[in-house]
Amino acid sequence: MDEFLTVKDVAVMLKIKPVTVYKWLREGKLKGSYFKIGGVYRFNEEELIVVLWEENSHQNDTVNIYTKSDK
Repeated sequence: MDEFLTVKDVAVMLKIKPVTVYKWLREGKLKGSYFKIGGVYRFNEEELIVVLWEENSHQNDTVNIYTKSDK
């Protein structure tokens, strides 16, 4: 079974604040990488990486992704 990430997990993975994750959700930058259960966001790690990779390929900004195996 897949393990899903919380907003806090995503923030840690990207080394950003959770408020930035919520901002990106509002801006539509994370479409297709999450779902909501009872008002709580859950992210599929593989889909999140794909969405961030695609988003980053259209910009000159760099997004670093740190997974649990990078610790």
